[in-house]
Amino acid sequence: MFVGCAADSNKNMQANLLNINPGLIKVSQATDLISENIEKNDFEILDVRTAEEYKEGCINKLANNIDYYSQNFVNELDKLDKEKTYLVYCRSGRRSSETVKLMQQKGFESIYDLDGGIKNWINFGNRIEQC
Repeated sequence: MFVGCAADSNKNMQANLLNINPGLIKVSQATDLISENIEKNDFEILDVRTAEEYKEGCINKLANNIDYYSQNFVNELDKLDKEKTYLVYCRSGRRSSETVKLMQQKGFESIYDLDGGIKNWINFGNRIEQC
């Protein structure tokens, strides 16, 4: 949760979170990032679960689903805009962690890995959407 005395303070915290320390992001931070920044198109959500897992529900219906196990996975990553900021998640965190490493090797600089994946997201009481 972002805490501040004024709206500007809140926006500064969000901007700082998006601009520094890409890496593992806690679910409590991601909740606010998703709800406020996806609407502003500040980042992309990348779901690396299988199509079947994705159909069971996702964090946000605007999430881009690229199956980690797909033969085209690397090619699909290559199509992504390296200038954008990405929030990557999977079921429990293993596939997203590997994806973030691969994206960094490919020159992506602003990438966040959702701690514990969608399982942790749900455990924190967050809802999922039908995708």
